[in-house]
Amino acid sequence: MRALSLAIATVATLASATFAFAADRVSDGEYLKAARCTGLAQGADQGAQNFEAFLQAQAKGRQSAVSERADKIRDKARHAARIANDTQKGVFTEELSGACAAYRS
Repeated sequence: MRALSLAIATVATLASATFAFAADRVSDGEYLKAARCTGLAQGADQGAQNFEAFLQAQAKGRQSAVSERADKIRDKARHAARIANDTQKGVFTEELSGACAAYRS
């Protein structure tokens, strides 16, 4: 009986740890949005460290296809921010302070 109680307690602990991990993890779509924000911040020289930390923390357990797509999105956004004209820079700055604010860790 004691062994059964110990087994149940172990399973309950593992289940709660898995739930806590899942609760802190963002969806693949949110991860890809964060990758865009990271690229924009890098290209505009607007402090990308927080975005990079968020991406790194969220990268664990992602499928390689999602990680590869995030890399492409980040690179494309970085390039767009680097070659942007003044109007586009304003739009990117608004995006960084608005929609991207959730991905700063």
